Amino acid sequence: MEFEDLKKLLNFLKNVQNNNYFGNDTQIIQYFYDQLEKIKNELPTSNELDKLQNIERNLETTYDEFNELSYYFTPVYIKIKNKIHEENVRKIRENNKKKRSIN
Repeated sequence: MEFEDLKKLLNFLKNVQNNNYFGNDTQIIQYFYDQLEKIKNELPTSNELDKLQNIERNLETTYDEFNELSYYFTPVYIKIKNKIHEENVRKIRENNKKKRSIN
């Protein structure tokens, strides 16, 4: 997976987090950042990705500092969603091949 968009997103998050104070939401922002870091190593499930999208929307609507967050998150979200879809299709095709070879 290309990490350029993900790197931009992570840099944006880190810069905003370092230059501002968000109170209790600091933990949510750190969780969001950590989950995005994990994407470098493993593909999340669709549910996990949707949870990240909800966090992104919440941060963007709550804080002015995150007004540009969707510009960074949306390309990453789309690429990951497509990768998840491709992986699911590949698994289904493998299962179908196994079923055909058994018959």
